[in-house]
Amino acid sequence: DESLLDLLAEAGCAFVLIGFESLEAGSLEQMRKSWNRASGPYDRVVRSIHGRNIGIYGTFVFGYDADTKASIERAVAFALESRLEIANFNLLTPTPGSALYDRLAREGRLLSPRWWLEPGYRYGDPIFTPRGMRPEELSEGIFEAKKRFYSWRSIGTRVLGARTGFSPFRAGTTAIANVISRREIYKKQHRRLGA
Repeated sequence: DESLLDLLAEAGCAFVLIGFESLEAGSLEQMRKSWNRASGPYDRVVRSIHGRNIGIYGTFVFGYDADTKASIERAVAFALESRLEIANFNLLTPTPGSALYDRLAREGRLLSPRWWLEPGYRYGDPIFTPRGMRPEELSEGIFEAKKRFYSWRSIGTRVLGARTGFSPFRAGTTAIANVISRREIYKKQHRRLGA
């Protein structure tokens, strides 16, 4: 909605969070978010928002039945090419009591049925067997996506070569958020829950 974007810019909006979720139509359908593409291709949406000097925090989730290793690689390439200011790449997490958890349990795909209580479980460990890749490929692919997006070179490129007009506030906020995200990625990976 171009007029809404104009109003956001006029109001001084500096950042928006967009749950892109996936570049895979099958994954969007499975999560009942096929309407995610109602505004057109993601790259057009990003250009429209950046063209109004608004930064984007984009989020993605992997592990749906249509996802493969290539899905993760495509998403991180999109995030880098689009110069999203901030991004998060997440492992689909079957929460107890959810329809997803129940379905994966019925299908015998839960690797750790009580993962949140198991002393051996570490942040980022695979919890279930996805259809399109091995569990380790899913968890390692997501960690690699995070490392690639939050490499020092990537951070520099996205902060100094932003596709929005220069704003000291936005550049500073983006730099700080990226450095904090980078630190958290390495700090949390393989860490025991509650530690």
